[in-house]
Order: sequence, then C-alpha cells, then structure tokens
Amino acid sequence: MLACDDTVSRAVWSLKVSELSTVKFGLLNKIALSAVLALAVCLSFRGEIILNGDGLEYIVQTQSLVFDRSLSIETSKRSEYWNQTNPFERLLQETAPPLHELSEQAQALGGFGGLYPDRFGDWRYYHFFTYALFAAPLYWLFHFGQPLLVVNEYEIFRVFNIICLVFPLLYLGLQRTSLVTVITAILLFLSPLIPYTDWQHPELLLFALILFSLSLALSPRYAPFAPVVLGIAATQNIPIALFFPLLALLSVENYGVHYVISRKCLAGYFFGAAVSLIPFAYYEYFFGVRSVIEAIGQASISHASVTRVIELFVGPMVGAVWSFPAVFFLAASLSRRGILLSLVSFVSIFWATWLCTATVNINSGNLGSSRYMVWLLAPLVFFLFHPRFRLQHLGKNIRSLAFVVGIFVTLYVTSHFHLYELPEKRVARFIHKNRAQPEVASLYRYLGLRDDIEVFAENVRGEEFSSPQAFNGVYIWNATPELSYWLVSKRALRDSGTLRWSPSNNLSLHFSAREFSRTAQGFELDPRDERPFERHPVLGSYLFFSIPTSVRPEEIKSRAQIFIR
Repeated sequence: MLACDDTVSRAVWSLKVSELSTVKFGLLNKIALSAVLALAVCLSFRGEIILNGDGLEYIVQTQSLVFDRSLSIETSKRSEYWNQTNPFERLLQETAPPLHELSEQAQALGGFGGLYPDRFGDWRYYHFFTYALFAAPLYWLFHFGQPLLVVNEYEIFRVFNIICLVFPLLYLGLQRTSLVTVITAILLFLSPLIPYTDWQHPELLLFALILFSLSLALSPRYAPFAPVVLGIAATQNIPIALFFPLLALLSVENYGVHYVISRKCLAGYFFGAAVSLIPFAYYEYFFGVRSVIEAIGQASISHASVTRVIELFVGPMVGAVWSFPAVFFLAASLSRRGILLSLVSFVSIFWATWLCTATVNINSGNLGSSRYMVWLLAPLVFFLFHPRFRLQHLGKNIRSLAFVVGIFVTLYVTSHFHLYELPEKRVARFIHKNRAQPEVASLYRYLGLRDDIEVFAENVRGEEFSSPQAFNGVYIWNATPELSYWLVSKRALRDSGTLRWSPSNNLSLHFSAREFSRTAQGFELDPRDERPFERHPVLGSYLFFSIPTSVRPEEIKSRAQIFIR
C-alpha cells in the first residue's frame, strides 16, 4: 500500500514539475518573441523618413481628409501646406486646367501624381482612400498634438505601418508561443518587411487586415466579421477578394458547412462582398468608369498572364522566393491540415497575383520582390504563426526535420542575396531599378531562370519606362566577364535598321547564334530577316538571348538606343 502511494506521489510530483517546466519555457518563449518584435520596431524607426513610390499621393489624400474633411483635393490649399511643412525637399506646383475627358493627358501635373478631374470638375486620386482613412486619425493626433509629442507629423505613416506589421504577429505569436515561433519571426524579418515601414503605402495595412480576417474566421463568435474585414482590405486592392473562398474553407474546416451557411455567416459574406465593391461604385459615380487606372490605360485584364505570375515568384530580380524565403521554405513544417489549407491559399495567391499582373508597370517602386507580395503572402504567414497549424515543438519527426531544413535553406538564400542588409534598411541593391547584381546573375546562369522583360529592361537602363512605347532600344546586361544577356525590342530594330556588333575578341571564330547573321566584320541583326520574336502582353515583341562574352559600347553600331550595364 505504501509502495503504491509512493508511486502515485512520484507521478504527481513529476507532472507538477513538467507543468512548471512548460510554463517556464512558455514564458521564456513569449519574452523572446516580444524581444524579437521589439527589435523589429527599433530597426523600423532607424533613419530619416523618406518619400517612396506613390507616397506623396497617400499623404496628400490623408491631409485632405484631416484638414478639408474631403476626398476631393483642393490643390492650392494642399500645395501651400505641403510646401511649407514637408521634410522631403519636394515642392508641389500649380496644376494644369482640368480636362473634361478622362485620359492619361488629363492628369493634374504639378507633382501631385495620379490626380485626375472627376465629372464635377474636382480633383481626385485614382488610388482608393482606404489607407488614408485608416491613417487619418493618427495623423490628426500627431498634427494637433505636435507641441506635446515633439514628433514630425509626417512620421505617422511609419508609426502606423509599424503597428500594422507588429500587432498581428504579436497577437498570433503569443498564442502557445514556442521556440519555433521565435525562430520563424526572426527569419520572417530577413525580408523587405522592415524597410517597407518607411513607405507611405497600404501594403502593411493590407497585410494586417488579411491576418486579422483569417484569425476571425477561426472564431465561432466573430467568424461572420471575417469577410467584412477582408472586404475592407479589398477596397484598396481588389485581388484580395479572391481570398474569400479561403475564409469560407477555414470556417468549414473548423465548424462545418452548416455554420458557414447559417444566416449570420452568410450575411457577413454578403456584406463583405458588398464592401469590396464600394470602389467601383465610387469611381462610377465620380468618374463614370469602374476604374480610373483602367480607364487611363494603366491596367487591363488583357495584360495579365500566367508567365508573368511565375516570374513574380521565381524571377531572379523580383522573385518572392528570393525575398521572402522563410515564408516558402518553412511551410513544409506545417501540420497536415495546415499544408492542405496553405496549398488552397497558394491557389488563391496565384490567381490574385495573376490579377495584379494586369497593371502596366509591374516593376514600379519595389524592394526585392513586387511590393504586392507583402499582402499576397499574408495567408502563408498566417499559417506559419497560428498555433493550430504551425509546428509546436522540435522533435524526432518529419515536420521537425522539414523545419530544420527550411531554416538552413532560408539562411543560405539570405546569405546569397544579402537579405541580412534589409532589417538595417541597407536597400541599395534591392531597389527596383538596381537588381542587376552578381547574386542575381547566378540564377540566370546556373538555374536558367529569367525575369519579365519589363523588369530586365528597367534594371539595365536604371529607370522605369514612362509608357510601353518607351521600350524601344537594345538592353545588354554584362552578367559576368564571360556572359551577357541581350534584350532587343522589335520596335527598335524596325525603326533603327540593322544592328552591327564587332566583338573585340576572337569570339567570331567559334560563336554562332540564330539571332545573328555572320558578316566579315562580325555579326548583325537585320530587321528584314526572320527572327524568333517573343511577345510580351504590354511591351510588344522582343528577342532575348545570351552571348558567351561581355560587350563594350564601342563594339555596337546602331541608330537604336543602346543600354549596357
């Protein structure tokens, strides 16, 4: 009897020690995760505030809401205030007279960006105002509280973006925190996320809204509000509406079909879908079109292509795999349910990305990968952080092995592409027109990957195209001393006549390519010859090929514009 009591006492004591140990390590993991997120906040505050991308448009839109309580932009008021207060050393000028026809030529000019006249003669931005609406209360606080806060009011966009980045990860990560969560957070920040806090842009807001909507979908009490939150996010970028099926599937997986088709839940989806369509009604009322960006020729569904989608994921210069490696390589460690749902979400991500490729300038204002990837990949980030799907503890099982392998692959990609520079905001090599780097060249050379030709050409010439017609030259990247990549616009070849290349080495003795014709002096491209041109949905026809040597400017004779990098 005593022996039995002793055994029971030992078992109880062992259980208590185990529970205390679990609580202790759980608390340490929560402290470690909070420290990682606190470090991310500190790194996000580094450096002076800068103006990026369409930032001026979102700032002026926010100021109009705060000071004028209006979405129509009074250009004289806004330019006067901007010129007196902005820290960016950029001035706004007088706008052009408003035109009655909506076209690219109707833009306000004066440095205001995408500002166009509506059918009532007022100026309005072609980007929807969701981001400005969310940022406006904080801007109001910083503006009218400046004497007490001692902070520049233009800093609020960085503060707002940091909140959008950190709070969702804190909310998800502090639920049954483990060492796996801490490691995942560290690796996730080896990406453009921290530098994007400096951008006066909606990407991190959409990231937060998507994470919160997916979290709500798992709550029996708040699941009907999940589609409403997602619908709000979709007002800023309509491809987000393609995540509605994922929301529904999450609820079905957890509560069954009967719950999702209940009156309360269906009302939530109906309202969420209606909210996502508000921008169409807004533009229809004020401009008489469903989308201003589409009406002025900056986007068309005919431009979207699966090829461009694939290039946005694995293209050497802008591939999301190379800028957000943790999101892809740690996903193999998810639970069986998590793997299934993440695969379903990846289908949604793929088609949402396809819709994003309908825009004319897919390479506008990026760090590493397309900035759309910040919110496009949010569902995968959700599965990596939510305790129901992520790996909880490392052990002797296949998921733990997949996680460890994912760590090493992520660290290798981080080292190869210098992603460790991003948390410190050393972004020079990641800017959207400066991606022709040696580490990128290795993917061209050894894996045979290539980028969308818009991305390639803009990185070779060092600036964005003002319009598709500007793709009218020869773009050569000397990737290594023994290898160059050529991109030749058919338009340039047609308008400028024969291109002649006379290599200064003895390449002509052993080189031949179907793109070139051999001559006594070297090689030539004659527009009258039949060539294997490829077709780009936006920029038109082109040749793309490689030559086993680098090229010097003096070796090429052509009336076309020659860009060599």
